[in-house]
Amino acid sequence: MIHWITCREFVGFLDDYLAGRITGVQLDEFNSHLAGCPPCVTYMHTYRDAIGLARAALAEDLHRWHSRWFLCRSRRAH
Repeated sequence: MIHWITCREFVGFLDDYLAGRITGVQLDEFNSHLAGCPPCVTYMHTYRDAIGLARAALAEDLHRWHSRWFLCRSRRAH
């Protein structure tokens, strides 16, 4: 039996949902909630996009740091 979860419950497990760690009845409840709650769909898209932007920024920072580190190391070797 599926019971409707609240928006608060949905938000509380959103990270697990997006990571694919929700299965079975709980997944059915999340999908049912999404089907009937446009504000949570919008929130989920915003949340997912924010995570993607943060990951991209982190990857860029790590690339810059690694490039600078490598450049410093190569200069010291000469």
